[in-house]
Amino acid sequence: MDAKKILTCAALFAGLLLATPARAYVESDVVGYTTIDIDQTGYTLITLPFADLDAENLEYPISKISGSLAANNSVSRADTLVVMNADKTFTTYQNKADGWVKEGETEVTTDTVKPGQAVYLNKARQAGSVTVSGKVAPEATKTVALAVGYNLVANPYPVEIAIASLTGDIAANNTASRADTLMVLNADKTYTTYQCKAAGWVKEGETDVTTDTIQPGQGFVYNKNRQAGSLTFTRPF
Repeated sequence: MDAKKILTCAALFAGLLLATPARAYVESDVVGYTTIDIDQTGYTLITLPFADLDAENLEYPISKISGSLAANNSVSRADTLVVMNADKTFTTYQNKADGWVKEGETEVTTDTVKPGQAVYLNKARQAGSVTVSGKVAPEATKTVALAVGYNLVANPYPVEIAIASLTGDIAANNTASRADTLMVLNADKTYTTYQCKAAGWVKEGETDVTTDTIQPGQGFVYNKNRQAGSLTFTRPF
């Protein structure tokens, strides 16, 4: 197979996050894999920018998340995955000896993560990594629904995407209190905020439309102002 591969680095941020690099390899027949390096314990926001090879709906089974992860039947010693639901509640999955198990259940979960959905991974005791492999989303665009308030969103493609290219049903306003904003956590644990102004996405403290990008595997916090809407990512390949 004649495959073109792209190597990138990423940081995974938002909420309680710690910055970590990711290595993404994408092949020309739209299959590939990503290794997300997690350098510290605690919460990291990750995304799964591939779909399961056996799936038709492009969602990724939580049961297939693997890598250098702590599996233990004691929740205090196991890595856990925390997913935000549509009603802003959270569901936790524990990495047990047999696999990922949803809280309150005993069998390995059949739940999935959607493209563009960010989830928290809590590394319980030591640094590690997550490996995801599968199909690249074939659509030229991917639209993610946004509820009013904070949403955990992620780049659905395994290549970087310009923040300036993000469109959709979003509130653009030169007044910060009336505009949608997105926030990226930096390596030093400060946040960089981008406001959706009339001219486009502008980084705090600047006046021109930003040239910054969302890396593969990178999550961020999106604050949807005033009413629900959607965010559209455009595939750059």
